[in-house]
Amino acid sequence: MAYMKDSTGKRLDSFEVAKTTGYLFMPIGDSITYVDAGNLSDSPLLATATAYQTGAKADGMFAWANAQLGHRLKMAGNGGVPGDTSEQILARMDSLLAIPSDIVSVLAGANDFAQGWAASRTITALTSIYNKVRATGRRLLVCTTMSRSTMNTTAGYAYLATVNQFIKNYARKTPGVILADISSAMTDPATGIPYISPFHTADGTHPNAIGAQAMGKIIADALRPFYPASDVFSSNNNDPLNYMRNACNLGTAGTVANGITGTPGTQWGLSASGGTVDAAVSKVARTDGLPGEWTRITLGATNTSNVVASGGVWWDLTGAAGLKPGDVITTAIEVRTSGLAGVSQFNGGSYHPSSQALDLKNVWQQGSGTVKDNTYTLMVEGATIQAAATYIQARVSIQATAGVIDIGRATVFKTPA
Repeated sequence: MAYMKDSTGKRLDSFEVAKTTGYLFMPIGDSITYVDAGNLSDSPLLATATAYQTGAKADGMFAWANAQLGHRLKMAGNGGVPGDTSEQILARMDSLLAIPSDIVSVLAGANDFAQGWAASRTITALTSIYNKVRATGRRLLVCTTMSRSTMNTTAGYAYLATVNQFIKNYARKTPGVILADISSAMTDPATGIPYISPFHTADGTHPNAIGAQAMGKIIADALRPFYPASDVFSSNNNDPLNYMRNACNLGTAGTVANGITGTPGTQWGLSASGGTVDAAVSKVARTDGLPGEWTRITLGATNTSNVVASGGVWWDLTGAAGLKPGDVITTAIEVRTSGLAGVSQFNGGSYHPSSQALDLKNVWQQGSGTVKDNTYTLMVEGATIQAAATYIQARVSIQATAGVIDIGRATVFKTPA
């Protein structure tokens, strides 16, 4: 039989998932950027793999943004160094820009005021940083300078207002520059200082999970017109490359346990652990024109338990009709939230009983806060199924005191090692 081939001789009917898809994203800044990657080393730039894995922490604003963009962004590294002034960041720019990336975000200036700088000095350094990025032809995402509790003075308010007005004007006047006003998500409009724990920051400077989630939404909203969310999900349950048993969450043959009431989608099971269980499950038709249905979890005001929704995945130790230990997989779950409050846990990914949770660093949200209403793609890429595994589940975990979680489509597919 003859096959059509491309210019390299590769058969055009062969299937291969790219090792890296989307856009390489390089965040550059000080400790607020550095904390987002969650790494405790002193390296000014983390290795690509480390930056991706640790960038998916609960306090990672870029990880939250990525979940709303269908994981279009791939971390090229982390260019955040704690304590850096904007001039110190400028001094590192050439080495950072030597690393391949498509999008560069810049967040700087919070440490300048602590050094007694005038706003004009910060603006001069920021202008040079921005111009260096633009000279390379990369897309520039400018982030407003963060408010901090030490700026709660007349001089601090004036510094922050002047610097942030410059950043906004620069984005407005400069073609191709994208603005993310993340400072607005962290700043109390009545006082001009950061929301203090248990709201968006615990120390008056750095975002906690709640603040990072709020800032991530602003970043995603800013990038979405330029990098629309990608759809990684199957359009039907017979997709032979998707190892989910019910990829589109159809039917009502699922199960519930441990005090949860109602009926989830076929091959989905819901259980609860710890605390008081106040959770009801139902099936909801989609109205967005996309295939499948939603399994809806409604949490009552007395709920303090951790509700876990698990979807069945094809498993076969021979690998003939499913996954097996040693396979490298990507897992993604479509989750829509509404009115989710009092959240102490919100995560998703895949799981197997070898004491390895293949999810987004186990916890996306921690601290009693509110998850912004949105549709998220909770994704884990390139996870290896360990030898002790006896099955795989796609999983969403949520612990909250109010709100609705809708679980839609899910996918588990093999990725190259």
